Amino acid sequence: MLVLQVSVIYSVCLPAQPLSVNVMRSVCLFLIVLLSAASNLTARASDREWGESHGSDTMFGGSPDRAWGEDRPAFGSPEMIEELTRQAQSGMPVENLRFEVGELSTEEKSDMVRTGIVANPRNAIGELVNNIPKNGAQSSIGDGTIQYVKTAELQKLFPEYMFYVVRFPKYPISRTPPDGLSTSNIFIAKKTGRMSLIASTDELQAFFTTTQSAESDSRARLLIYTWLQLATELIQDGMYKFSIADNAVTVNVSGTEMIANGKAAVDQAAGNKGEVFVTMVFDAGGKLRAVEEKNTVQPGMRPI
Repeated sequence: MLVLQVSVIYSVCLPAQPLSVNVMRSVCLFLIVLLSAASNLTARASDREWGESHGSDTMFGGSPDRAWGEDRPAFGSPEMIEELTRQAQSGMPVENLRFEVGELSTEEKSDMVRTGIVANPRNAIGELVNNIPKNGAQSSIGDGTIQYVKTAELQKLFPEYMFYVVRFPKYPISRTPPDGLSTSNIFIAKKTGRMSLIASTDELQAFFTTTQSAESDSRARLLIYTWLQLATELIQDGMYKFSIADNAVTVNVSGTEMIANGKAAVDQAAGNKGEVFVTMVFDAGGKLRAVEEKNTVQPGMRPI
């Protein structure tokens, strides 16, 4: 549009008399500067109007557009990326940022009926996360994601529980989790209405040792499978793919003890490598006496 305006100006100015060429050139340049300034003001006004009408929209990791204000850097510009990085590193709080839990899926609604869970698990998790006292990581809460996790083994071992994973991204910009949470967290909704949180391997071990036992080979295998499924969720960064081979789980009897071993291997795509190993020891009565995990997983290529 500016090019058209400049062309019109020159078409008016050039037919002038030779003696006034310098004057006309000055006038033309002055008009060009004015038109350029007017175009910039119009663009900025349009940009402000877009930001106001899309205040709830998100960009780059879920940061609300309104948080940038009227003078935010241009969308996708190096300045905007630099500002996002600065906020992430400094823990700058962002106004009105909330962890969004989304809607229940048809499968989740069906499983609520199956398990006897009455309260919406997503809403309960959202309330817990959003009520964490504000700290330097408050700006990361809105970047968190929630995912319903369901496997045949989990359903069989915990028929009255529903499992959710709340994750805060590590790439391309690492987000610091709020106090009490890790990068990956497992929330367990129960029929009793209570909610449990597992944010570390130690907490996973405490959960298993206080609730589980195995009097048979098949039960021990089930415990190994479910442990590996949950343990890999705790180290998942969204770019791993794990698998448990049929022969990766073994159970042996040694004296009065039953020892179960298993491993989950990571797909070696994009340079990922390693495995998660777990050993469980059960006493003569089937009580889970000890759990030992070894994690050799190493990340491959990641976005920067």
